[in-house]
Amino acid sequence: MSNTHCRRLACALFAVALVCALASAIAGANPTQNTRPGTAQALVLEDGREVMLRFNGMTKVIVVDPEVADVIVASPDDLLVVSTYWPPLRDQVETMMYVYDRDGLHKFAITIVSMRVAERVAHDLQESIGPNLNVEAVSDTLVVVEGQVPDEDALDNLKTLLEAASTEEVRVVAMVTTARDSDSPAARTGEALSQILDPRLKVTSWGDDVIVVEGELESEQAAVRARQAVTALTEGLRVVDMITVAGQDAAEQAPVAQIQRLLGEDFVVTQLGGKLIAVDGVVESEAELERVNRLLAAYSEQVQTINMVRVVPPRPDVASAQGAIQSALGEEFRVTAVGDEALMIEGSVPSEEGLTQVEEVLSIFEGRLPILNLVTVVEPQRRRILVAVKVIELTRGADEELGIDWGQYAATGDGVSYRPQPFLMGQVSGLDGWRELFNFATQIHALVTARKASVLSEPNLLVNENEEAEILIGGEIPIPIATAGVGGFAQIHVEYKTYGVNLKIKPTIGPDNETVQLMVAPEVSSLDYGNGVTLSGLTIPGLRSRRATTIVTIPDGAVLAIGGLIAHDQSEAVSKIPILGDLPIIGQFFRHNTTIDTQSELIILVLPQILGEDGQPLHPIPVPEGFEGDVLDFGGGNAG
Repeated sequence: MSNTHCRRLACALFAVALVCALASAIAGANPTQNTRPGTAQALVLEDGREVMLRFNGMTKVIVVDPEVADVIVASPDDLLVVSTYWPPLRDQVETMMYVYDRDGLHKFAITIVSMRVAERVAHDLQESIGPNLNVEAVSDTLVVVEGQVPDEDALDNLKTLLEAASTEEVRVVAMVTTARDSDSPAARTGEALSQILDPRLKVTSWGDDVIVVEGELESEQAAVRARQAVTALTEGLRVVDMITVAGQDAAEQAPVAQIQRLLGEDFVVTQLGGKLIAVDGVVESEAELERVNRLLAAYSEQVQTINMVRVVPPRPDVASAQGAIQSALGEEFRVTAVGDEALMIEGSVPSEEGLTQVEEVLSIFEGRLPILNLVTVVEPQRRRILVAVKVIELTRGADEELGIDWGQYAATGDGVSYRPQPFLMGQVSGLDGWRELFNFATQIHALVTARKASVLSEPNLLVNENEEAEILIGGEIPIPIATAGVGGFAQIHVEYKTYGVNLKIKPTIGPDNETVQLMVAPEVSSLDYGNGVTLSGLTIPGLRSRRATTIVTIPDGAVLAIGGLIAHDQSEAVSKIPILGDLPIIGQFFRHNTTIDTQSELIILVLPQILGEDGQPLHPIPVPEGFEGDVLDFGGGNAG
C-alpha cells in the first residue's frame, strides 16, 4: 500500500469520533456485512457502487490497485469499499485487498463489474419522466415503467418516449394505466383482495396484470396467510409483495436477508445494487449445490444472482474408516493410513473367494476415501501324504499259497450271491488285523525268496493332498507313424510310447484326519515281440499291459491291495540231435518239441500315511509281537 494510503488509514484511526457520523449515514444506505478470516472471499461490485464491511478492530488495510477499488475507514470495525474505476466498464476488472484485525488476516478478491445496459436505460428514463412513475430493470433485456397518468393523451406521449428509449439490446415496456381505467383483470383482482385481506394491507392494481400489496401485519403467521390468499387469486398476474411484519427491520425482510437466513452462516450473501446480489460459500457435494441453486431460483423474480458457491469435498475421516475396516476384516489384515486422506490394506487370503469378500467390504467405503488394496492370494501350505507302493508279480498258483481269493459270484439255493475275498487289505482292525497283515507280508517275502514272486517296483511318493503324482519305471520305444504330406507323399514322424511300471495316485485327507481317499491308477506294461510288426525289415514290438483304476477310502496307515491282473504266456522248448534234427522230413524223428504254459498274477499294494508338521506319520503301523519291523518294508523304508 502507498504512503498516501497509509497516512489515510492513520488519520482515520485517530479521528474515530469525527467519522462516526459518516459511518452512521453510510450504514443507513449500505447494509453492513460481517467478514470471515482465512481463505480468500469474493467481493463483486458494480462500477460506481460501494459496500460496507464489518471487522473486529482493524490494524492494517492494503489494496493492491486503488484505481480499481479504494477504501474509507469509517471506524476501527467498519470499512467502506468503493468502486473507483473510470471510465465506465464494458467488462470487469479485478484487484486484491488484505485486512488485518484481531481475528487475523482477511483476504478479498474484488471484482468490479459493469452496470447492466438495462439499468443504465432505467436510470436515464427515471430522470426524464420524474418521480410519478416507477422505472425498473427487471432483467438484462427488459425495463418496466409502472404508474398512472391522467389521461389517454399522456399515456400515448409516454409510449412514444419509451419506444424511443428501446434499443436492440433492451426493450422498454409500459405498465401504466389512466385514472379512468378500472376494468382490467388486475383492477378486478385488486378489488377482490381488498375485501378479503387484512384492512391494514393496501392493494393497488397497475395496468392489466400488476398487483401491488403493501402494509404491515402483527406476525409472521399473519403475513404467511395473507400471501397464501394473494397467491390463490393472482394466477397469471404479476404480484409486487411489499408486506412487512411489525417489529422486524425492513432489511431483514428483504430477499437478501431471507436468502441469508435460509442458506445459513456458512454463506455470504452480498447486495451489489438494485436487484443484483452475489452468493459466496462452499458446499461438500453436487447435491448440496443443487439445493442452493433451487433456493436461489425461487427468488429469481425478485433478485438477480451471481452464484459463486463452489463444491469442495470434505476431508475424509480416515481414523474412523480405518477402525471400521480393521474391525470388519479382522486381525489377519493390516490397515494403515497413507497421509491424511487414504488407507492401505495389507494381508493375504487363501483363495480368490476370500479376496472377493475383502473387496466387498472395501466397496462400502467407495467414494468416501481412496483405498490401496494390497491383499494377495496365498494358498495355505497343504498337508502331505507319504504313499508307499509295492508292485509284485506272482507265479500263478502262488496266490493260492497266500490264501487269496479275489471274490467271485456263486450259485446257491437262494439264488446268485457274491462271495468276497476272505482277506481284504486296508480293512484290518486292532492288533490282530495287523498280525494278519504281517503274516501276509512274511509269506510274500518267502515267495520272493523261492523265486515264485518278484517285486517289479516299490516307489515311495511324497504327495500334497488333492494333487496328483505320477511315477514311471521303464522306458519309451519309438513308433514310426506315416502321415500325408505335400504333393501326396507320405511323411514319417516318430511317437514314443512308454512301457514299464507307471503309477498315478491322488490322495485326499478326510476331515477327521483318520482316513485317506485314494485315486490309484497303476499300469504295468512290457514289450511283446511275439505280437510285433515288421516294416521294411524293422520289427516294432507290441506292448503287453496290465492296468487298474480305483477310488477307495481307507484308514490312515492301512494297506490297499489291488489284484486279479493275470497274464498268460506260452513258449515252446525244442530238444534235437545236432545236424540230424535239422534234416528235412526225417529230422522230426531226431527232435522233441515241448510247449510251456506260464501264468502270472500282478498284485499292487498301496500304503498311505498322513504326515504331521514334524514329517512323521500321524498313525505309525504297530509291529505285532514275534515279527520284525522290516517285513512290511515298502520302497526300502519302513513305514511303521
